[in-house]
Amino acid sequence: MNIKPLLPLICCLTIICSLFGCNLIKTKNNILEISAGISLIDVMPEIESDYLKQKQNVTLSYNFAGAGTLAKQIEEGGAADIFISAGSKEMDNLQDKNLITENTRTNILRNKIALIATKDSSAIFEIKDLVSNKVNKIALSDPEKAPDGRYSRESLIHFGILDRIKNKVIFGKDPREVINLVANKKADAGLAYVTDAIQSEKVRVVSVVPENSHSPIVYCVAVLQRSKNVALAKDFVKFLTSDRAKAIFVNYGFTIFSVE
Repeated sequence: MNIKPLLPLICCLTIICSLFGCNLIKTKNNILEISAGISLIDVMPEIESDYLKQKQNVTLSYNFAGAGTLAKQIEEGGAADIFISAGSKEMDNLQDKNLITENTRTNILRNKIALIATKDSSAIFEIKDLVSNKVNKIALSDPEKAPDGRYSRESLIHFGILDRIKNKVIFGKDPREVINLVANKKADAGLAYVTDAIQSEKVRVVSVVPENSHSPIVYCVAVLQRSKNVALAKDFVKFLTSDRAKAIFVNYGFTIFSVE
């Protein structure tokens, strides 16, 4: 068979394959599945934009929820390459079950808890005012689903008011739902991360809860054991500790983790 007449077509197909086919395979392999605490939902698009300036063939896919919810999904076999948790406890549990890749866990950020109220509220000036008869409903995150609920509960115990307000408490699944409950006046006040509270124009930050009233709020990240793209996941984790990423996080109200 004389294939000379087909040579131009073969060359053309080879070029097309090299330009598009291989690129499709590369893109498919460069998808990172990231399970991240919902308090990162505002900052991650800017982090992603900056990262993709360096890694143009990478696709980042997110699953945002409370860290407790995400950890449970991972334990049950949920697909993810990276876990960014707003609580050390959730990461500890995964590490104890050998579900994170060794030597990839990194502490990256800190946050604070804010006491929030409706915009028109004039009855709340500090956390102890939550016991007032003028405060009927208080929104908190469910401690089993989101770490900020755990920190909030610790602060209420610290100030000796948890038992006095427990009948007023309504739970949201995460800090965003807490803020929505207050913004929509389904609760008079609430406790949520400062970084979430400052993103809302519908609630008022009354005060920042003293950090010595609760466990340290530490955001940590790790590559998961089931990751299908460990090398790329490690590269993204490294980027999260870069000077550029740190500047973005600070712009959204986070504090960079440092050993005290």
